[in-house]
Amino acid sequence: MWRKTANRNERGQGLVLAVLAMAVLLGFVAMSVDIGLLYNHRRDLQNAADAAALAGAVELPDNPDLAVTKAQEWAAKNGIDPSEIESIEVQTTSYPNDTLHVEIGQTFDWVFARVLGKTQSDVGAEASAKIGSPVAMSGLKPWAVTDAVLQGLMSGDPVTLKYNAQDPTTGNFQPIRLDGSGANVYGDTIRYGSESTVCAAGYETPTCPSVITTETGNLVGPTRQAVNWLEANTPSSCDDFTDVFTPDLGNPGEYELAASCNPWSSEQPATMLAVIPVIDQLCNGSCDVTVLRFAMVLLEGINCTGAGGGQSCSVTATYVEAGVDVEGLIGAFDPDGSVYFVRLVE
Repeated sequence: MWRKTANRNERGQGLVLAVLAMAVLLGFVAMSVDIGLLYNHRRDLQNAADAAALAGAVELPDNPDLAVTKAQEWAAKNGIDPSEIESIEVQTTSYPNDTLHVEIGQTFDWVFARVLGKTQSDVGAEASAKIGSPVAMSGLKPWAVTDAVLQGLMSGDPVTLKYNAQDPTTGNFQPIRLDGSGANVYGDTIRYGSESTVCAAGYETPTCPSVITTETGNLVGPTRQAVNWLEANTPSSCDDFTDVFTPDLGNPGEYELAASCNPWSSEQPATMLAVIPVIDQLCNGSCDVTVLRFAMVLLEGINCTGAGGGQSCSVTATYVEAGVDVEGLIGAFDPDGSVYFVRLVE
């Protein structure tokens, strides 16, 4: 009799323990669901802060008021109520008014944690975006302009990237070596951009030089073949200045690049848009020159004169100052350069 009673008591205790274990397990499951919802909420909030900071920073450093307005607009597009914007502040990182800092906050409603007395929690996100200029780039075309020429240019002005046989400067036609010497390498670099990376002076590393070498010779044949190839392979919707660029209403004299014509963020096989090094000087023949910064141009094509197309050919382009999502290392904003972009920063 005693043994039967003990067995019943043990079974009863086991049932109680099982119920308790199930309650604990369900509690853990419920909390896991809540924590997952909290994580997704915080991620969405961070995405909204990132988008607002990036959208606003494009207008820096010249138009901080518009930068704040754009950040507010993009926060609203991502479901953020104005009351949830805790601060939008223009800051200085490496150039006056070059960084936009955004802080937003919302209330998260717990679902299952309510049984434990937890109803709401404050969730916040912050992001900083900086506008700067590229200080290290690959994908460059094998031409250069001197800094003296660059300083005299405004968006929309013509610029010569390669001189013809009648108009060399200091005995130099203006091609440069980026991936090596030789006509074939030069032609491929025109078509596809450089594989090697070049740095601006002051940012050089052992694997990223700021000193490059000019290329000798007129190189008419490979220039003509490669530029003609670019023209033939560039979509017709991206071969005209007004198709590729639209005026930046917030920054007079500057332009915005059409996303569909951006070779750094699309799968286009070719483009007439190019970034080239800006160098300290030209020289007679082959010599070392220093890269000071980078400039953006839209190629207009090659112009050859003489019988049968001749051996006197120049490459011309349109200079442009634009915000572009390029692949490259960001440095301090350079007011003398023509390429700038924004990046999220810590």
